[in-house]
Amino acid sequence: MALCVLVSAGVFTFFYIKYSRMIDLRLSGHILQNTTQIFSAPAQISDGQAWGVEDLVTYLQRSGYRPEADDNALGEYTVEGSVVDIKPSKLSYFGGSNNLAVQFNGRTIRSIRPLSGGPDMGAAEIEPELITNLFDSSREKRRAVRYEDLPPVLVQAILSAEDKRFFEHPGFDFIRIFGAAWADIRHGQHVQGASTITMQVARTYFLSTDRT
Repeated sequence: MALCVLVSAGVFTFFYIKYSRMIDLRLSGHILQNTTQIFSAPAQISDGQAWGVEDLVTYLQRSGYRPEADDNALGEYTVEGSVVDIKPSKLSYFGGSNNLAVQFNGRTIRSIRPLSGGPDMGAAEIEPELITNLFDSSREKRRAVRYEDLPPVLVQAILSAEDKRFFEHPGFDFIRIFGAAWADIRHGQHVQGASTITMQVARTYFLSTDRT
């Protein structure tokens, strides 16, 4: 008996570690890495240009920059008074170079200097803006959004149609599973599904979309 328990525990541990590593790798923030992205040409800024701090910050945010360090962002920007520091990441068009300090005079660019120091450059390029992206051969368009940005009505509609107890179960909805099993038994065929949103996502990323 003890031997069976040890063997079972060993097998469970082996597969737990194996699939945990696989899941961590697949969900490590690079799920949409195989998208084809289409960018504009790099934007040009120059001394005397009619741009304010807010205009530059809005453009950088739209281009994928964040106000704090983020390994998955195209870059980082910081605002100190009338100066905006631009720090492209290794994922950016500039590959981690082209660090700039842009100083403003009201709603006009006063100077553009290398962040490491140096004379006024007069003009410089900044990150190209993403026009669109295409996903795989199906040419679907996808854009990552935060949960907080989803309209509550949309969330409620999806949960109502797909998984009413999403926030109440750990990934498996046993009430739904038993209900679907009973419906299948009564009709003598597969008439009702029991997969939760969690199960659907796991199936899509790790298995296939075939209904079995």
